[in-house]
Amino acid sequence: MKKVIAAALIAASVMGSINIANIYAAESVLMQGSWFESAFIEWNGTQGTEYKAYYKESTADTYKSVDAELVRNISGNSFRADVLGLKGGTSYDIKITAKEGGAERDVAVYTAVPKAYDRSGFAFDGTNDAPGAYNADGTVPDNALILYVSEDNKKNVYKNKNIKSIISGFNSLNGGKPVIIRVLGEVTPLSSSDTSPGMWKNTCGVTIEGVGPNAGFVGWGIGSGDNNDTEFRNLTMRDYVEDAIGFEKATKLWVHNNNFYSGYNPKDSSAERDKLHGDGSCDLRECNKVTVSYNLFDGTDKTSLIGSSSSSRESTGNITFHHNYFLNTNQRTPRVRWHNIHVYNNYYNGTDAYGVGATCNSSIFAENNYFEDAASPFLTSSQGGFASKFSSNDGGVIKAYNNVMVNCRESLEGVDYFNAPSREYRLTAADFTTKGGGYTYNNFDASGYIANKNYILEDPETAKANVMENAGCERETAIDDMPTVAPPRAEGNVQAVYYFDAAESGSYSAFGGENGEGSYFTGNISCKANTASGYRDTTAYKYSGSFSSGSAITFTTSAPAKLTMIASSTANAPVRMEVTNKADASAVYHGTFQSGSGGNDVLTTIDLLSAGTYTLTPKSNVDFYYIEVAELGDEEPVPEDNFMYGDADNDKQITASDAAFVMQRVLAEEAVIPLQNETENWKKYIDVDKDTYITADDAAKILQKSLTDTYVFPAEE
Repeated sequence: MKKVIAAALIAASVMGSINIANIYAAESVLMQGSWFESAFIEWNGTQGTEYKAYYKESTADTYKSVDAELVRNISGNSFRADVLGLKGGTSYDIKITAKEGGAERDVAVYTAVPKAYDRSGFAFDGTNDAPGAYNADGTVPDNALILYVSEDNKKNVYKNKNIKSIISGFNSLNGGKPVIIRVLGEVTPLSSSDTSPGMWKNTCGVTIEGVGPNAGFVGWGIGSGDNNDTEFRNLTMRDYVEDAIGFEKATKLWVHNNNFYSGYNPKDSSAERDKLHGDGSCDLRECNKVTVSYNLFDGTDKTSLIGSSSSSRESTGNITFHHNYFLNTNQRTPRVRWHNIHVYNNYYNGTDAYGVGATCNSSIFAENNYFEDAASPFLTSSQGGFASKFSSNDGGVIKAYNNVMVNCRESLEGVDYFNAPSREYRLTAADFTTKGGGYTYNNFDASGYIANKNYILEDPETAKANVMENAGCERETAIDDMPTVAPPRAEGNVQAVYYFDAAESGSYSAFGGENGEGSYFTGNISCKANTASGYRDTTAYKYSGSFSSGSAITFTTSAPAKLTMIASSTANAPVRMEVTNKADASAVYHGTFQSGSGGNDVLTTIDLLSAGTYTLTPKSNVDFYYIEVAELGDEEPVPEDNFMYGDADNDKQITASDAAFVMQRVLAEEAVIPLQNETENWKKYIDVDKDTYITADDAAKILQKSLTDTYVFPAEE
């Protein structure tokens, strides 16, 4: 009997276009991989079991223990371990064990190669020493004190000190030696009156970092004065009342790979009366040797003010902004007074008021940035034109080179910025002098790391892709193709296939079956048309629309099976999925769908190890394009007739006519190859180069075969 769309055919036809996640069953790996100078693994486990994590360089003989705080239960039967302080570009073996009866058994072993952080900019100029507590190679110093902060222990983090006391007394915590604060989950204020965990002055080398995804401070920010040698990384900052991160007279500061969202101050009583969305996300006053890099600023208002006073001159500091993602921000990305700022390889998407703003004798070198759908990429105060919406302060000077502007508006070359003929060009007063204050560019980029090219400068298009992939905190959707302990698999030959292909419209409570119709699946869904991308093979399945579900979908199998779904989240955020067996509540399968933006739908296959009634539950709304259950058994599949590779017209010989049929199909998708009428598996025989697509290359190879009998198709090898 002919079957409709076996799971293998789906995988073969879409693998080149979408991401694939493998989901496994009880006490098995959910996801694993590496991030910047760290590795992670999540697995299904059992409550009450003592799990431990170990790591070693792959060339070493002995494992080292991972801190117990980093091996934790994250929800239900899901567990996670994070391994921090690894060298970038180095291979590590990660091992998870479970303790039973006094002995430890291996749960999972895999190999990870973390990426190295990009250590560049003014924070690293002229030195090999990295800001913060970590060594320059990403490892933890032997003399460092590591403290863990969570919502549960924030009132007693260390020696009866709460989080504010810890932050206010860094130098005394470890005798002037390095201190690492690791944040687990989101930490809220100690009381409703707290706007900051604390202000401190440190010289000992401090790193405050989030552990894994979704770690940081909610409802308050962090501030400091007169400190030296500080790093902030992998922190999520949102709903802060004043500044998320605010520093004054700081030296050697590195703020990188953080997520900054909008602040919130509904009771703003400040003189400005403009802090509904908090104050600054990353404000710096009289700071020097600073790098702000690879951060996501999403929907922030007063994003980053450099220099706080326009009435009195501040000392000039050097600050770098590179590879930041400014997404739907309003202003100040950054706004600069008095300082020298190098702005390169940033991606601006949807800037509302303006992007880079120059005031008060600041000098800004902006190179190789990418602006898209942005208002006023560059503005200089008191220059006339669009600057009237910006500031009445005296002006600064922006030297711009090789920036890309796509669908941008309200920036005047020669008025708001000077477009340099080369990156090495030295500006003179004749090139640009501000109307307010009569200031000129100081050519700070003629020396130091910029002049010496001690940084990786990407073209704007490459930088955009890099920023979109790597800016911000660690994400939940990262999955590496690493070897691991083999999980249980559903084995056998396909006996029956039940599927549902999204209809163009309509609401259903029962849907899908052997012919795509019936009531095999139950649950409340709503179908909608024209939501799917165009790359799918319409001869195999239609994808005329999608069906949205935020509730459970139930189905019953009569044998072990493979559940296949193609779906994406309806919002720009990952979505957790669960599949449970009614007869065995402990058999929970998890998966995380990445965002569906840009057509990145996810093909997921789950092994259902036994017959039974299953419930598929999205934790928030998901768009499904296809769902299938392929039941398995021992019966051998009926062999196909003796079809030949390349024989498009099934006349048992390879001729130029076969190549012509294939080429006609390439040029017109609605064209029918005669072999389609003989077998649903026709693509196997026409895709002679075995790349999962029908292309002109297949037609060329078929023609070559017709001319040379000895030629062997790649599919035949």
